[in-house]
Amino acid sequence: MLTVITNTHQYKFEGPYDEIRPLKNDSGVYLISTLNNAGGHDVIDIGESSTVQDRASMHDRADDWRACINNGLYYSACYCDENKRMALEKELRAYFDPPCGDR
Repeated sequence: MLTVITNTHQYKFEGPYDEIRPLKNDSGVYLISTLNNAGGHDVIDIGESSTVQDRASMHDRADDWRACINNGLYYSACYCDENKRMALEKELRAYFDPPCGDR
């Protein structure tokens, strides 16, 4: 379980996994990260989908993710309905300003 803490909220994400297969094909927000030298995770991209596993596995920015990694590529997800996932993605993008996937 990965806990993501912003200035105002705390979220629980399943993962991080070093492969896509454990992600569910449910509605939610996915977080792409890489290990940093301190042993934590640096967020490199954030997105939302009604089918998280499908979206992450066929993502048009996958090459960008590989260009941003330091020590492996990791996948995490927080499953929620469409309204929540839209708001959560927006909040996390604003907080982390990930290097991949400007919107």
